[in-house]
Amino acid sequence: IAVADEWAMPIYDDPKWNGGDYYGKDEPLRGMAEALKLVTISSRAPGWMQRTFARDWAKEGADPLASWDNKYKVQDTLDRAGAARAATADANSFLYLVRANQLFRVGQGATLDEGVAKIKAKVLAIPASSDRLLFPEYTTTMLDALKKHGVTTELFVIQGDGGHLDGVTDIAKAGDAIRAFLAK
Repeated sequence: IAVADEWAMPIYDDPKWNGGDYYGKDEPLRGMAEALKLVTISSRAPGWMQRTFARDWAKEGADPLASWDNKYKVQDTLDRAGAARAATADANSFLYLVRANQLFRVGQGATLDEGVAKIKAKVLAIPASSDRLLFPEYTTTMLDALKKHGVTTELFVIQGDGGHLDGVTDIAKAGDAIRAFLAK
């Protein structure tokens, strides 16, 4: 809930958001770009950032120590990617996605136990080991609650250092586990 709130704040703080009434006017592109940058930072793990960017400068000879205008490669990449994605995204739609994620509860129960009590299907859980949004421990807690209610569960952990997005970029690692689960 708190991390998702951090994602929304740049949009709320952008004067062009205007409480959500910006259609037909200048859109809150700066706030949207910053929000998308924060999503990327939150959903990736330090290993991925270190491997991808290290401490490289954005431009050769432009030492970030020499001027505020000089950036590291990670900053420049995330700034440019956020701005590009903001141009094709809608801030209000993004805020509704944030709120939906904040409101979600398994089975809409008041507690996890009440929520999972409604689940009868077999469950294959596939967390990413380096996920910093949906920590793998959350998955094992959910699976323990499901087992308590007699639900058949299986677990496959995607190993990697890419963070939350390993669940997208490395889902093929779980291919055999998914096929075997579906064949049962």
